Amino acid sequence: MCRPTLVLASLAALAGCAVAPTTIETAWTDPSFSGMPFSRIGVVALFDTEAESRAFERQAAEHFEGRGVRVVEGRQFLEPSRDYTYEEMEAALLDAEIDALLIFRLIAVDERRVFRRASPYLGTLPPGVIVGHPYFWYYYPHWNYYWHWRMTRDVVRSAGYWEQYTYVVVETSLYDNETDELVWTARSETMDDTAFERLADSVVAAVSERLFDESLLEPSEPALARSPPPNRTEDP
Repeated sequence: MCRPTLVLASLAALAGCAVAPTTIETAWTDPSFSGMPFSRIGVVALFDTEAESRAFERQAAEHFEGRGVRVVEGRQFLEPSRDYTYEEMEAALLDAEIDALLIFRLIAVDERRVFRRASPYLGTLPPGVIVGHPYFWYYYPHWNYYWHWRMTRDVVRSAGYWEQYTYVVVETSLYDNETDELVWTARSETMDDTAFERLADSVVAAVSERLFDESLLEPSEPALARSPPPNRTEDP
């Protein structure tokens, strides 16, 4: 959560109040893989609840289809309450007619605390500082002696404090449906404010960039443009 302080930090520090971009912490690609890029994939999400899993699959499908990759959501070929044998799942994947299976799974939700030290004496004005900000008058003395003293005092006496962040750790794995072998896997971290849809968008976007950069995915059709909102104006 974000904690208000006497002296505001730069705009970058305020970004902690929202979902931060996902970072890929580790990634591995099978060096022996020599197959063609995949253009029709199945997406399966395994999260705490069925609702979260289905919502994640839907967000992922919208993203990949927007880039021209055909997607079959997991709920369309795997029943959530059914325990499949290997043979049954293999048959379900063949029936789905997909090239590869992309599995997102929740690894951990980490609570981390970061100590923010008292305001440093910087050599240059921090970005995002505007007139009226204590930092501004620290580097550009105020014409009035009281505010010169007051603003300087606010900066040099600002106390350190703790901030707590929630990081969602997700593992993503891509399997070749023809060989059943793992082709690519990665572990990502996202600083989250419990907005699940934005979390899904952030994770999927980061994973998508890596898969396209490594030529593991390719569009099977032109990227889908979002339809404009319907014209609700009634005809005269």
